Amino acid sequence: MGFTWSDFGSTEQRKRHVKPHPDRLGPEIYQTHLNRIPHGGMERMVRMKKPYKIAAKAIIFDGDRVLVLRKSKAERSAKDTHGWDFPGGGLEPSEPLMEALYREVQEETGLSIRVVGPAYIYDDLQEEKHLIIIKFACRQPVGEVKLSAEHDSYHWTRMDELDESPYPEWMKEEIRRAYRIYME
Repeated sequence: MGFTWSDFGSTEQRKRHVKPHPDRLGPEIYQTHLNRIPHGGMERMVRMKKPYKIAAKAIIFDGDRVLVLRKSKAERSAKDTHGWDFPGGGLEPSEPLMEALYREVQEETGLSIRVVGPAYIYDDLQEEKHLIIIKFACRQPVGEVKLSAEHDSYHWTRMDELDESPYPEWMKEEIRRAYRIYME
């Protein structure tokens, strides 16, 4: 399957160094944010040793619905963020990626899931760390949603209502990409 630049979202998204994920032929993407690096700072950043922070996130589908969480007011205030989130989080030292994903989803939602496959890789060179977030398309949630203190609410959003949802456009695009993988 081939791809075109339109598969990679808006012009604004493409300006942020969007390129195809090297391990897939579909429209899944690997995104690196270099626009936050001060002018002339790239050489210095390449030489600096930054700690890696790796996180795994689950984009969970149940039929034609996707699960989106709302961060708690304290979390939204502390991080100055829009507040919408997928379940998941950082790996503990020496913890395998998939074990971290299952653990984080269980801790944050009380659900057990099945992973369909990787959907998106976000790679951000921040001032204090090198953040890598791997997002997975997931299915067959089992259990009843029981949120941790990190989140105030959850929303099962139907795919045909996604365009009207309050989520940021980049999040909607990640959901669409994960949905295509889920449906394969």
